[in-house]
Amino acid sequence: MFSRPSWPVLALALVAGGCEPPTGSSGSLIAPDVVAGAGSVRTVYAIPSNREPVQAYHDSVAGAVRHLQRWYGEELGGVTFAVADTVPEVCRLRVDDQFLIRHDGTVSERWAAALESVAHCGPRRYDETFVWIVYFDVDEPCWRSDRPLTLGRGERGLTMLGRWDLLGLTNPDLELSCGRGGHPHGRWVGGLGHELGHAFGLSHPPGCDENSPSCDYGALMAFGYVAWPDTYLRDDDKQLLRASRFFAER
Repeated sequence: MFSRPSWPVLALALVAGGCEPPTGSSGSLIAPDVVAGAGSVRTVYAIPSNREPVQAYHDSVAGAVRHLQRWYGEELGGVTFAVADTVPEVCRLRVDDQFLIRHDGTVSERWAAALESVAHCGPRRYDETFVWIVYFDVDEPCWRSDRPLTLGRGERGLTMLGRWDLLGLTNPDLELSCGRGGHPHGRWVGGLGHELGHAFGLSHPPGCDENSPSCDYGALMAFGYVAWPDTYLRDDDKQLLRASRFFAER
């Protein structure tokens, strides 16, 4: 992931520290439309111990994944990723919404702590069976050069995002803290698409990490996520994704 540029009642009662089946928009329990299996994407909505589920967050995440599945398919001529379910799984955390703010470790240590907090619901890194998307309804301090954000990142098999992304997907015109408000809805969908690309094994285009003029800035895996859906996959990205076990004709 890049450092972000400056422009740039679910189902009944949730059992503390556990997972729940997905719910429909009405709040009633529904059966998955897709059977979870090897080579699919699983999405988790992680709720801290001192917060209640927000239906709008749940629904917005589900919509973002659907949009991206369609967009990837258009970019790849009908080849796209499979999903294990059409709606996010719900995970009740055993930690409160301030646990990342209180954590004094490095980015990698805070990332590991976030992953540990949701591990009882299945997500793990370098997973050969699933690619995991985890949205945490937890707070983080504002980005600083000496303390970059923990969430809003992706690595092979896993991407984890935080409350700013949930708020952006739900109400993109809301003025968020740290100057992160005012972006259109597509920027937040595109942000997920960029981090999901990392989870599928994609890297930033050559030169982008060094801010070289040769960087393909408009690509999804550069800064194109801000303009989503008006962005694109590079040819080398397409080649990698077509060979991935997570992608097939749909």
